[in-house]
Amino acid sequence: MNGRNLGSLPKWARQEILGLRAGIEYRDEQARRAVAGETEVAIRDYAAGGTKIGLEPGSRIVFTVLGGEIECWVDPAVHALEIMGYSGRLLLSPDTTNVVRAEVRRYGGE
Repeated sequence: MNGRNLGSLPKWARQEILGLRAGIEYRDEQARRAVAGETEVAIRDYAAGGTKIGLEPGSRIVFTVLGGEIECWVDPAVHALEIMGYSGRLLLSPDTTNVVRAEVRRYGGE
């Protein structure tokens, strides 16, 4: 099979391959948008050699940490990163010259 002729495969296999191809095309487009600067939100995939993958403009990223969740987004009105903690108090503390540590402390606990 030359990779293009899917007609001899069962319907479920054709659908699976087409779905995988669509996923690859979507990821490639997101990476292109990030490189072109067409979005303010991207993730860096270090498992793929540090590839930058763009997300839709206005996307929010949610991190799960020991105390709860931290949600981050870019507010285009003020050109700033907004950070919100769920399930507790958001604690930001300087770590090194260019790093800030963010953690969530549960309400009522230290």
